[in-house]
Amino acid sequence: EIKPAPQEKERKTEAPAADNAVQEELNRRFSSLIKLIQEKEETDKLLEVSVPDKKDIEPVENVEKLQKSAEAGEPEAMYKLGVLFESGKNGGRDVDKAIFWLEKAKEKGFTKGNALLEKLYKGKDEIEIRELARKLDEERRDRDEYSFCFEKAAEGDSGFMLQLADICEKIGKDTYSEESFKEAFFWTALAAEDGNYIAMKKLGEMFAEGTGVPMHFGKAIEWYKKTPFAKYECELMENDVKNGILDLVPDPDWIEEFVDECAFEGEGRYEISFSFDEKFSGLINLFLAAEFDEPQSQYYIGKIYYEGFIFIKPNIAKAKYWLKKAMNNGCDDATEYIRINNISFN
Repeated sequence: EIKPAPQEKERKTEAPAADNAVQEELNRRFSSLIKLIQEKEETDKLLEVSVPDKKDIEPVENVEKLQKSAEAGEPEAMYKLGVLFESGKNGGRDVDKAIFWLEKAKEKGFTKGNALLEKLYKGKDEIEIRELARKLDEERRDRDEYSFCFEKAAEGDSGFMLQLADICEKIGKDTYSEESFKEAFFWTALAAEDGNYIAMKKLGEMFAEGTGVPMHFGKAIEWYKKTPFAKYECELMENDVKNGILDLVPDPDWIEEFVDECAFEGEGRYEISFSFDEKFSGLINLFLAAEFDEPQSQYYIGKIYYEGFIFIKPNIAKAKYWLKKAMNNGCDDATEYIRINNISFN
């Protein structure tokens, strides 16, 4: 009898650490899948409500007549119409319409559909509760991902800045939060400033679509020209402007109002805020106003880059860029700051 070599025994009994990790992940996913299937089956059972009496389901050809009788206030017709919508025999199951007509019948004192109505409500509530739980779980995962990406983005990683911008934009769409769209623009602009070509294209798209900022085709073209990834979009937009299809500045009044509001909020929160959140909000608003050439905001952004502020580290090149723009746009504070700090542009 030939005995296996010791190393062969080891290979059979001990899986590599990487294989164990993969197996654990597969087991986790399998468990999650089983849970989802069970939840779906439970929900389906709640909605698979038996009709009180099959003869109560009217033939499809009688639906129009039934509808007229129900609308005329006939309780039994209301009940039968509700049963019909619940059964799906009339082109698709509609729980909301079933509940509506069964409720109408109940109000008229016709109680035959009360048991069906109660089960429909129970099934509908269960679905809504699970949907809410799903959304809350998704929000929690978004918050966890946001926190991780924020930490990396604050360290200056332009890739995580873009990822964070995507998260903020998603949150903005889910919650209709203008502040989240503003933050998405902010992180995209920071990444673009760092020379990220993908961020430059994304910033052009945000100006073109009005995401986080007022629509501004002139600035969209300006950013498109800085990246090799947006030549087609740039040419298309330039042609539309040339042919009078688009205006370089679609709504000057809206832009002015937006910039004034950002400059006011940004300056106030930058100067007097104590909490990180308020300072960060001030930074975002100043940055937005500066992108639209508001001189005082450009001065503050230059000052922030010169001295550092919350997670923004000093960056002399960026400080000079913004301070020079502010000075050229007539900001006396920028001119004085440049003189006091002996900042040279040679």
